[in-house]
Amino acid sequence: MTKKILKGLDRISTVKAIIILLLFFMISYFMINGNIVGVAKLETMTGGTSILDITTGYTVDEAYDLLESLGDSGRQHYLSRIIPIDFVFPISYALFFMSVLTMLIRTNYKDRRNLQLLGLIPITCLIFDYAENICVINLLLNYPTRLTTLTKVSSVFTQIKFTMFAVSILMIVMFGVMLIVKLLNRRKAG
Repeated sequence: MTKKILKGLDRISTVKAIIILLLFFMISYFMINGNIVGVAKLETMTGGTSILDITTGYTVDEAYDLLESLGDSGRQHYLSRIIPIDFVFPISYALFFMSVLTMLIRTNYKDRRNLQLLGLIPITCLIFDYAENICVINLLLNYPTRLTTLTKVSSVFTQIKFTMFAVSILMIVMFGVMLIVKLLNRRKAG
């Protein structure tokens, strides 16, 4: 099983794959944040109110204040336009982060192949982003009924998503710096 996972990571961690995944990530990012159907459009519609997904956590009262501020058309836009894109966006950033992280680990540690399994960490972002989205869908569909427990769970999923997102970025930076140092040391020695 580990060999199959490592082969899959190898396939998505080539320069060509990273460029394609970067483009996918950028397109998804602009779609979810843009003014055509994304968050910027919602903020225009609602006078600046955004979405739960971009906060780092929220109380039940904060969540329902936000949902109230969205109004009917804002909640409908969130549900019908932003949420569908927010099922594509996590795939784009998880695959991009996985590919870059795996390539950096493979380049730094050619002799320690199993270390490349750290490249799977961005999958946790995707899992918790999806869990958060499912919670938010239920909050929107059941509004104005207050789903206290679900709102608390959603906030926890949001916090874990952002934590794992930060861990993924920090690992990419750390392994990137290690590669730069390794290359500079080779240049000095050569």
